[in-house]
Amino acid sequence: MIVYKGYFVWMNEDTLYFDVASRAQYQLKTLQNSRNLAVFDSSLQRDRRGTCHILNGGCEEICLPVENGRRCECDIGLKLQPDQSCDSDLLSSNFILVTDYSHGRILQIDLQIGTVAKLPLSVDKPTGLAFDKSLKKLYFSDNSTHTIRSTTLHTENTTVFFTPGFAYAASIAIDYSTGNLYYSAVGLTASQSYIGVLHRATTMHKTLFNNLDVPKDIALCSSQGYLFWTEVGIKGKIGRATMDGTSRNYITTTGIEMPNGLTVDFTSNRLFWTDGLLNRIESSDFNGGNRQVLAYDSDALINDIVVHGQYLYYTAWHRQKIIKMNKRTGSKVQFMSDHPEFGRLDSLDIYADEFRDVNPSCSERNGLCSTFCFPTSTGRICGCQDNINLQPDQLTCEGVVRCQTQQYNLNFTDCLPYPGHSCNFKCNPGYRLVMNTTVSCGPAGQWIPSTETLCDERGSTPEASKTDMAYTYMNAGLAAVGTLVVATVIVGIACLMKRTINARSFSERPSLNISNEMPSTLGARGYTSPEEHYHTIDPFYDTMHDGYNEPTRNPYLVLLESEEGAMQ
Repeated sequence: MIVYKGYFVWMNEDTLYFDVASRAQYQLKTLQNSRNLAVFDSSLQRDRRGTCHILNGGCEEICLPVENGRRCECDIGLKLQPDQSCDSDLLSSNFILVTDYSHGRILQIDLQIGTVAKLPLSVDKPTGLAFDKSLKKLYFSDNSTHTIRSTTLHTENTTVFFTPGFAYAASIAIDYSTGNLYYSAVGLTASQSYIGVLHRATTMHKTLFNNLDVPKDIALCSSQGYLFWTEVGIKGKIGRATMDGTSRNYITTTGIEMPNGLTVDFTSNRLFWTDGLLNRIESSDFNGGNRQVLAYDSDALINDIVVHGQYLYYTAWHRQKIIKMNKRTGSKVQFMSDHPEFGRLDSLDIYADEFRDVNPSCSERNGLCSTFCFPTSTGRICGCQDNINLQPDQLTCEGVVRCQTQQYNLNFTDCLPYPGHSCNFKCNPGYRLVMNTTVSCGPAGQWIPSTETLCDERGSTPEASKTDMAYTYMNAGLAAVGTLVVATVIVGIACLMKRTINARSFSERPSLNISNEMPSTLGARGYTSPEEHYHTIDPFYDTMHDGYNEPTRNPYLVLLESEEGAMQ
């Protein structure tokens, strides 16, 4: 017992009792098997600052003062690294994801041995959660920000996917026929509480129905076109509708108080749900008939539930672990130990196999719908976002954005050119495939990736390849001819320059001092007298011809000799 400021506090098993002078008594549930009590009052606590006070002691998460300094610790699900940071070893398959609302975290539980890892994610009040098996992407809702966000397991590219407005998303479910997200939204009033659906590729939104009394969990059976939901307001109940929001009715309204969790067992075509007030797990067929109580868990306040194989897994606000149970016998199976670090565990989802419940009417080419394809029990029905009508063809929404299908370099095959749709293509004759991929129509009506990058102008057929080869040889021949022409021009220019230089050299050479008795015929032929221009031999000219054995011949003398022969 502790006496503190007029309070008498004592503990009995897992409950704290508070008595005050007015004789009023309060109770508070606490940890099981607790033994000691202590009181902390900041006004009475001495201010003893140590190494943890400055920059958290260099620790990323928890800094604990010790006698000789400090010790770093990590939150549950994280491991201390050599640099005093915290990290986790996340699994890629065979795991459960669960939200811890109290501590603002999302945890990953090993489906085989129950070990815990924490996702490195910043979230305040996580509520709904769903893991997309196809994209390996996590969707979760945050009560504090009224947002639905998406991320990977390692939390790369965490983005706000949608903002419901004044409401928050309590639960999320994925239709694997289309990839669209269904969610239950809890508002301040019944008119603000509704079930909605989001187009995965464009985030277009459609409200299916509203005026709900605190909607809680939702579950889908796409193969049969059913949407199930629970309400936990003044009176608990379970409803069913087709996935376009029509044919709405309540299938369970009696003997039920607080249906917090709901899941579909596809192998037995049965619904399993939890009742947090009655603390039991119950099941029925899809019409609400053939009800069976499977198990009780006293004082647990059971919350969410999922099914995998022959087992059920559920959370409870008064349980600090996930409980595993045989879905046929209701007997519990040892799975994981208690974790005092856990807070209020809410939503669950499992990734352990590649099974996906789909409706082929929507999974193939989106059912030919431009925007929403809603599975039904008899096939499918197309739908549009809020405040947009469906055109008379019952396929296309008014004003829907289209991607241009007439392309100069390729031809689309089996294609719906609407945002969020993927198309196959073939390169047109005379074009060659550059990137072997599908192309998607973007929200703004643009192809992703750009069609200009998919096929180039070199061609992809054998005839086009031969033409390409001919062009290659022709270009090589033209290049060779061009090179020859250039070389010829260069040689010609070089020869011309050489002749010009030689001519200048002859015109500038000094005289060989020919005798004055040169025949008069030279003058008659137009040659000037040697005395006028040639007097001495330039020493430089002699130097150039040193060592040359052939005697230098004067052209004038040669000309003279030829003339003499002519005279004879």
